This record gives sequence, C-alpha cells and structure tokens, in this order.
Amino acid sequence: MFSKRVFNPEKWESYDDWTQTETKQTDGSTWERTYNDDGQRLDNIKRSREKVFDIAFANIALWKYMVTFTLDKEKIDRYDADEVRRRFQKWLENAVQRKELNYILVAEPHKDGAIHFHGLLSDGLAYQDSGRVDEDGRKIYDVLDYPFGFARAVPIDEGTESNCCKYITKYMTKDFTKIFGRMYWAGGKRLTRDVRCEYLDMDYTSVPVEGTEVPNGGYSVKYWLKGVTL
Repeated sequence: MFSKRVFNPEKWESYDDWTQTETKQTDGSTWERTYNDDGQRLDNIKRSREKVFDIAFANIALWKYMVTFTLDKEKIDRYDADEVRRRFQKWLENAVQRKELNYILVAEPHKDGAIHFHGLLSDGLAYQDSGRVDEDGRKIYDVLDYPFGFARAVPIDEGTESNCCKYITKYMTKDFTKIFGRMYWAGGKRLTRDVRCEYLDMDYTSVPVEGTEVPNGGYSVKYWLKGVTL
C-alpha cells in the first residue's frame, strides 16, 4: 500500500521523444534516465528488484534457507555464462523434479568476473552442519548435493522471512550485470511466479504496519501479507 496514488490499472503510458541526454521536465523538476557501465537503465534494474521481491514475498511460506552458491574453477568455467547457465540450470531442474526444490536466485559477478549466486531455497536438498556460524551466530550448513563448488546455507529464523526477501534484492545494484539475459532465476512446482495484483483504494493510515520511505519518491509504502509484516 502506498501513501499516495501511484498505480495505473488502465496500463496507459505517456510517450515522449527522449533526447540523447534523456531528461524530462515535469512540474518544474528534471527527471533523468541513468545507466550503469553496461548500458542498463537503472530504473529497469529497480523494477527487476521489485519483481524479485514480489515473487520472494508471495512465496514466503516456502523459504527455509538463505544460500550462496559459488563455482569451483576446477569443476566448471565460472567465467563462461553459457556453460554456467547450461549446467547449473540443468542441476536446478533435476533438483525440482527429484527433490521438489523451490528456489529464487540472483547471479552476481565477483570483481574478477567469476559468477556466483545468492538466493532463497525451500526444503529438498541435503545439508550438513559446517561447524561455523555467521556474524549473527546462526549455524552455517554445507549443501552436500551441490556439484559445482561449495554452497553455504543459513536457516531462516521464524519471524525474519520478510527480511530475507529484501536480502536477495540487495545484490541487484547499479553494478549488477545481466549475466544470463535476465536478472533472476525462479523455479519449483509450488512456486508462484506471477504475483496476483488487485488494486484497492484504501486508507493508508488504517493499515497497522510501519511504512517505509521510498528514496527520492516523495511517498512511503507498507507491505502486508496474511499477518506477516515488514
């Protein structure tokens, strides 16, 4: 829910002939399209982050682990996006079919260009206590049936599920590279990919959760799903 009207259910959109500098005057202020070094519009990345959050939040009951998948150069060419896509996606498909895995993952490049993944997982894979803990004292588990390197998983504590949905989007920054021609992977037999939207005209102040200010937006937003709040 937003503190001011922001949705357009009719889906019409005004058109302007953008100049090379791609700025627009609106009510005396200047709005400018900005790009990262890879030529991607940052507002597109913002929309992708919102989509990833929506999918993660809509499937909040599925998530059991936050995970980081790394790639071992001895087992896979971690710099070759085509090889990583083909082999990693095949492994995910098998895990969905044989182990009923559900997942949402974001690929991120290391500074040297090596690919790795962050995401959220349901039950299904085999885990073993690594004997280590994270900075918050939570146990870190090794994913035993991951074949391309090492994978570290941290169980999601009850009551922190919504924060974990925000966690995955933080890796989609202005330096994010569209490695595979898309910005996230999501799959699983129980996963809801298309988040159902219903437009309601409600009193913002009547929703009993704390609002979050949208940077440079001039409004705030509240998230509320079956009693789970941010």
